Amino acid sequence: MNSFTKFFHELMNPHCPDCLREHSERYEERNHCRTCDALEMQLSIANQRITSLLNKEVEPRVTEDTEPKRQVIQTRHVPWHVKRQMLENESRAKAIANARSAKPDVKSEQGLEIDNDKINAVVNTEVNNASDNIKDLEEAVGISTH
Repeated sequence: MNSFTKFFHELMNPHCPDCLREHSERYEERNHCRTCDALEMQLSIANQRITSLLNKEVEPRVTEDTEPKRQVIQTRHVPWHVKRQMLENESRAKAIANARSAKPDVKSEQGLEIDNDKINAVVNTEVNNASDNIKDLEEAVGISTH
């Protein structure tokens, strides 16, 4: 058929079985070229990559859960008189311990007997009292060291 008669035939008989078969054959030939197949394959690979990346983003990460969570340390303002009392108590305890450790040498040279157990007991009680006072002050102020 020439193009003129073909045009009128398609115009008058749009659902002609012969024309539909011919049209579908031409359409299939156009859809199955090598370039189109390669492009379809590349498109499907790209879509698979995108879906796998999206699935990885949606899944929870296990490595973050195993790491210990770090807590933010918030510093609090300590009044100077409380800080001074804490420092004084610490320095008293150190001075007492130093004085007690230095005295046995002097007394032992003079011939006086020294009972180390008594000295250690006194130093320990004084240090414990100082640390209890510090803990009481920290609780009063609202500072927690533990």
